[in-house]
Amino acid sequence: MNLIVAVDKNWGIGYQNKLLNSIPEDMKYFRETTTGKVVVMGRKTLESFPNGLPLKNRTNIVITGDHTYKAKDAIIVHSIEEALEELKKYDTNDIYVIGGESIYRQLLPYCDVAHVTCMDYSYQADTWFPNLDEDKDWVVAADSEERTYFDLEYCFKMYVRKTKLKEIVDLLEVYLKNENYNVYKFYTSEDAIKCIDTVNLDIAILDVMIQGKNGFEICKYIREKKLRFPVIMLTAKIEDNDKIKGLTLRGR
Repeated sequence: MNLIVAVDKNWGIGYQNKLLNSIPEDMKYFRETTTGKVVVMGRKTLESFPNGLPLKNRTNIVITGDHTYKAKDAIIVHSIEEALEELKKYDTNDIYVIGGESIYRQLLPYCDVAHVTCMDYSYQADTWFPNLDEDKDWVVAADSEERTYFDLEYCFKMYVRKTKLKEIVDLLEVYLKNENYNVYKFYTSEDAIKCIDTVNLDIAILDVMIQGKNGFEICKYIREKKLRFPVIMLTAKIEDNDKIKGLTLRGR
């Protein structure tokens, strides 16, 4: 499963049941990423939407302890266990957890990918998301260049559960070989850095450009191709005993 969230410098996500900021590009990314998919949320998150209505063109699953609660065009479940049972009906890659704090925390152990919009500002907040930078089970697999909305700086990051790294690298290798790229795999970060320093690389997954796109955009492109987020970033904080340290590509 996936989750999608916007956080400030302290991993705050909301105040008084409202978002900390509404960035147009972030709203667009959320809409494009989740349209046609399954979104999972708590009751308060649903009620924070315009007129308290479910999101259009998505399957809305709402978790609430209120057994009398009803919402038009939404599937209501009353526990995490009931939600997980309901979600078995859908492709796990098409499921997005969208809040709030309690739902994020309870479903985080079942998610393998987290799409995080990181805002470089500390807002007043009363709800928070777990700090994935401090969680040894997660690693940054892709990030965007820094953006600016008025005086707010922000970026997009994709975090991936470390246990999925090997699977993701293998998927990426198959895809790129099918596209006639020569793939070079490195098992230590030192070897990868040495290669980058000494070889004229046409393509490198990281913040290096690939056909005019950065790593984050490539993640989005490959996801649309149903290849399940196959991107690894050399900047990822991976411990020495991990099998895959990075992936560098050479142009066709």
